[in-house]
Amino acid sequence: MYVIERATLAHSVIRRHLLTRLPREVRNASNYLSCYAGVVGMRWRNFGATLDDVGRHPAIADRVVTAANEAFRCQRRWIQQDVQDTRAAI
Repeated sequence: MYVIERATLAHSVIRRHLLTRLPREVRNASNYLSCYAGVVGMRWRNFGATLDDVGRHPAIADRVVTAANEAFRCQRRWIQQDVQDTRAAI
């Protein structure tokens, strides 16, 4: 969940970056990136509190950390594969 939530909650940063570079005519195309505008801090606090509650027992906390590490490895493989596919298409 952290890997996905982290990316989703970063959408506002990505949108601000795009708005400085996109032509005015297509700026609305990035509106979906503002779905968490104004609530990112609250969402992070809620997510952290949930992790704290779930991870009270050391064995469960270890499982959470192991799962998060595997999720990041999986995400890295997806990105590397996408980069390779893009390079092969060029």
